[in-house]
Amino acid sequence: SQVQSSAVMNFSDLEKSLNRFNNSKDGRRLKRLEVFLLMRVVGTFRDKLGRDPKLAQWPNDYQRLVQLRDELCFRLGVMNNTLSDDLLDLSFGELSPVCAILGGLLSQEVIKACC
Repeated sequence: SQVQSSAVMNFSDLEKSLNRFNNSKDGRRLKRLEVFLLMRVVGTFRDKLGRDPKLAQWPNDYQRLVQLRDELCFRLGVMNNTLSDDLLDLSFGELSPVCAILGGLLSQEVIKACC
């Protein structure tokens, strides 16, 4: 015999969740939003240019990261200063070892935000 179960799960929109983070006075929530935005900006950079930001091409890559950040923040309805220029500098380092850790933390936060 086979048991069938149907369940409907409703999740809030990404924009609503981000606005909740953005309007919060809680420093931990803002840090989580910064990490999320930084990873999205670097991911978009990789998708569009097919490479990581290079220190040898810092002026051009940095301006491109700022442009991508502004576009992402506008699209998500978040203030541009949520992701500071100083954090964009972090994307010029080696991200591979950090990606697994940040990915795990980010997935935990997404699950918390959805529940």
